[in-house]
Amino acid sequence: MATLPEVVAVIREENGQALVLAADVRYRYNMYQEPGRPDLIVGIDDSATFVQILQYGDHGPDWLAFDGYAFDVPLESGEIIHCSGQWWRSGHFRAEKILGFPLAQVKYNSVMALKKQYRYLHCDVNKDKLTMLLASYNGPKYSHREYHTMLRSMVREQG
Repeated sequence: MATLPEVVAVIREENGQALVLAADVRYRYNMYQEPGRPDLIVGIDDSATFVQILQYGDHGPDWLAFDGYAFDVPLESGEIIHCSGQWWRSGHFRAEKILGFPLAQVKYNSVMALKKQYRYLHCDVNKDKLTMLLASYNGPKYSHREYHTMLRSMVREQG
């Protein structure tokens, strides 16, 4: 199993915190199908820390997941799942049973991605590994404004 991702900053939020990582998170996706239940796609990084969960649900044309945004999910099997409104960020409890560990939710992104666009991503995270990630970080906790200002300065300095 891979080592834990490196946390380079923690951002204070009203209801928790966001993690700034040294590198992008890459997911490996698998589909889980059970009779009588919606299909579930679970993506997990190599360190088994970060988890993306998508559950199929057709709620009609007036209710589209991700506002109808179309995207592809490459499965480990080689199959590509084309998503455009029917795959929802859902299925948390099923994913916990499949993975065998409790999950929490977190916001995160990498330094490089935040330099391009200051936007945090949402995902589930292995609760025990989240505790380890936070314990590994000894720096200050920044407000969004403080960290965004610091990033803009870094971008200007790099040209």
